[in-house]
Amino acid sequence: MRNVTSKISGRRTLRFESLEEISDEVERLAQAKKIRTRGNWTAGQVLQHLAIVMHGSVDGVEIKLPLPLRIMMPLILFFRKQKFLNQPMKSGIELPKSAAAVLIPPPTSLEMDSRRFVRV
Repeated sequence: MRNVTSKISGRRTLRFESLEEISDEVERLAQAKKIRTRGNWTAGQVLQHLAIVMHGSVDGVEIKLPLPLRIMMPLILFFRKQKFLNQPMKSGIELPKSAAAVLIPPPTSLEMDSRRFVRV
């Protein structure tokens, strides 16, 4: 049974000031004996998703947004930049199929993805 992730409470609030702090947290999680996730993904899937997004922010992502959104995106980013940078993302976002194919990872192990993530 899948959780409705927009309704889940008790998430950790994280804020990192550097890539080194992110790397340290990934290493700490990789060393943990047990990790309990709050949603539908395994810890490895969460880590893989973050690695995909971080790599994509540098290398670009092959996602084709709908035309109206592509036209409005620069304006949205201009006015919402501080919110995107300083507030947490909402949970339970339903992605378009083209984005889901790129951003939603298949099941994987935490060990495998912690190595991939640290190489970012």
